[in-house]
Amino acid sequence: MKNRQEYNRGFAAGLRQAIVVALGGKCTARGCTVTNPVMLHIDHKKGGGSRHRRRVGSGPVYYKEILRGVRAGLYRLHCANHDRASQHYKRTHGGAA
Repeated sequence: MKNRQEYNRGFAAGLRQAIVVALGGKCTARGCTVTNPVMLHIDHKKGGGSRHRRRVGSGPVYYKEILRGVRAGLYRLHCANHDRASQHYKRTHGGAA
């Protein structure tokens, strides 16, 4: 079982890296220069990321769905700081930031 878990973890990491590259590899917030993949979060532009993750699960299946939606412009990259600020704005002002 452990070998399967390790494989899935590595496979998911590869998919995540492909998503980061497909989305431009840097934070999309104006003036932000963060490019470290560890610090970049995949943001659902219209919200609903938690619902999406609960519906499909996490790991490879989740990342495959996101990768399919990249071309449709459904996602963007935010650094950890801008992602948190965006979440706060959505909660306090309603709707997408």
